[in-house]
Amino acid sequence: MNVNGNPVVWAVNDTTANVTTSLDLQNTGLNGPLTLTHFQASATNNASSPRLSETRIAIDGRITTSVTLPPKSVYGVIVNKPTVPRATESIFGGLSSPSVWSDGNSWELGTRFTPSVSGQVPAIKVFSSSQESGPHTARIWNNSTGTVVGGPYSLTYGGIGGWTSHDLPAPVNLTAGTEYTVTVTTGADASRTMPHTTASATTAGSNGRHLTYPANAGVASTILGSRPTFSNGNNYLRDVVFVPTGRVNLAFGKVTTASSSYGIGFEASKAVDGKYFADDIGNTWASGAAHVGSWWKVDLGSARSVRKVRVQFRGYPTPAGSLVFQQVPKNITFQVSNDNTNWTTVVNRSPNVPGVGAVYGQQLYDYSMSTSGRYVRLLFDDGSQGGDHVLY
Repeated sequence: MNVNGNPVVWAVNDTTANVTTSLDLQNTGLNGPLTLTHFQASATNNASSPRLSETRIAIDGRITTSVTLPPKSVYGVIVNKPTVPRATESIFGGLSSPSVWSDGNSWELGTRFTPSVSGQVPAIKVFSSSQESGPHTARIWNNSTGTVVGGPYSLTYGGIGGWTSHDLPAPVNLTAGTEYTVTVTTGADASRTMPHTTASATTAGSNGRHLTYPANAGVASTILGSRPTFSNGNNYLRDVVFVPTGRVNLAFGKVTTASSSYGIGFEASKAVDGKYFADDIGNTWASGAAHVGSWWKVDLGSARSVRKVRVQFRGYPTPAGSLVFQQVPKNITFQVSNDNTNWTTVVNRSPNVPGVGAVYGQQLYDYSMSTSGRYVRLLFDDGSQGGDHVLY
């Protein structure tokens, strides 16, 4: 770490020639776009005169780049932490345990999706089967124009089962409201194995954040290099890592407190860790049993302009297997403060909450704020509709 708390990596070249090498920084705790500052260390240069700056994308705390070290040099790279961290997201969250099918033919397999905000795709995700092997070709298509906006990329994976993530040479820019298709071909194994979940993509849905997909989003074609459009309802588990750039989640990863919590696993921090219902159905803050007059609060670190607050409530499974809302508040009051002592009410007892027993669809509830402040507090003055703890 440097004096500003930013991670620094050092490399030494003790030869008399230029040396080009790759750097792979892991477990940085960062996500999304950030700036790397390169400099050559000397008695007179302590990073105040950088050689270059570049923007890279951190994915699950990992950052990759390459450097050219001058002869007989000590070279440093500073990872400049973003003022506001951005969370990455994917279309399908934690889907797993697919079926495996093969017919010996090569297939172009994809997923149609639409971002609600503009952003970037720094990596492609795909579910790997242990029976797959060799290179696969990936592309990202603009469905409106039918053109390739990313790729082709060669992804080599197989031999193990599970989700794999593949960094792209450069992030692909996506436009809000435009439908895209991410495609990854079958591999080089003789059977041309394709993991999939049968008839699981027949209805439209979303990841609960910024990515939606239409009915019959899983598409396939036997014409390699073409944009697939045929669908039989299967999900072929082709996905992206998406970084929203159109709007910023000010609360992500910030310090939170609450009047109480239901217990271990229901801490106040669960509401701002970037995980939504699609990622983990149990990841939520819940108040203790004394729910009337309960509250939840986030410290944004400094006074910020707050356009709106977005809340996702939790769904509960029924014996029939469906999801419904339970234990949601009767209403919510929103307040802001700059000193954590004097509070201004912006929204008073908003009734914009779901009803107990209503069908759960991972909906997001927006509350217009158009204000500023360092602290944002949610008050549940009247408690829960279910007469129990408030979930949020």
